[in-house]
Amino acid sequence: KWPKERKPTTEHVMQDGLVLAAAVVLLNSFVVDLLVDFMSYFWQHKLHPMEWWSNLIVWHDAETDKPVFLANAVMNMGNSGSADEMDAREAVYFVYALRREDVAVESGRSQSRPLREWLTLRNTLLITTARNEARLYNIKIYMDDPRLSAVGPDRLARLARCFHAVVQQRLGLLMAVMEKVDIGVSTTWIGHIHCSANAVMVMQEQKALRAIEILQKALMENGQVTAQEWSDNLQLLQHLAWIRARDKQAFYGLWSISKDLQPGAKIPCTRVQRWKSVIEAWIDALARTPVVPYATVFHSTAMLQGCPQQHYFVVQTDAAKEGAVV
Repeated sequence: KWPKERKPTTEHVMQDGLVLAAAVVLLNSFVVDLLVDFMSYFWQHKLHPMEWWSNLIVWHDAETDKPVFLANAVMNMGNSGSADEMDAREAVYFVYALRREDVAVESGRSQSRPLREWLTLRNTLLITTARNEARLYNIKIYMDDPRLSAVGPDRLARLARCFHAVVQQRLGLLMAVMEKVDIGVSTTWIGHIHCSANAVMVMQEQKALRAIEILQKALMENGQVTAQEWSDNLQLLQHLAWIRARDKQAFYGLWSISKDLQPGAKIPCTRVQRWKSVIEAWIDALARTPVVPYATVFHSTAMLQGCPQQHYFVVQTDAAKEGAVV
């Protein structure tokens, strides 16, 4: 029996990123990320004929005055349950196959003394975790958005070749256009900017302001937020639950605010008052925490201490005829 699907979160990326950040100190290198995207991911998967009934569309044709039936032979976003199960199984296979492919190549590489020391240190964790803890890369796949990270550009290039061999050559899946590929030491994944070279996460200003706006409107007496808006906002905040580590359990209680309400229904203020202190704490955290060190996922005090001898500058540019607009 396959385990229940568990999508990777921002917290998982930060945990793995912190391990790689420790490795680059010994290896005198840096972490590089590669983000790719599948083209029409669900539509690339054919359904078995016995599943066609789950994709059946029926409507009334006004011209012929008869019902019309249309059965899709490929998966689409309307397959409740099936899409998640397929996504979970395929992601597991991707990671498994990529690791086998990479181990075969990595074993033939010469190892420097610092690398041997790091591998020895990480291999001691095998006793506790019973899994390989000595990888100099990590893979995260959220729905149709794979994220590959590795120590050094040469290792990332090799990992990308392994990804191509497994996903495109072996499985025959099609990838999106090159414009959707993102590579570098600073990339955006699941709505947040990851500066892997500095081991920090940056919240996008527009998303943070939007989240704060929804939370503030929810506290108003006349009920300004719909159940759908509240649910969408929590989808974003759940990837940041570790920011309020001590209130992590309380965060999941926020889902009860919109429970049993229709998507377009306004949330009564009586449902919000019980969680007022938690909501206010979240508003404060979002307003005061634009940059979060990866170490925060292990030690909440790291968010307050930060790195006093380092300064982080996040610059966004938009190319134009007159030059770059910052």
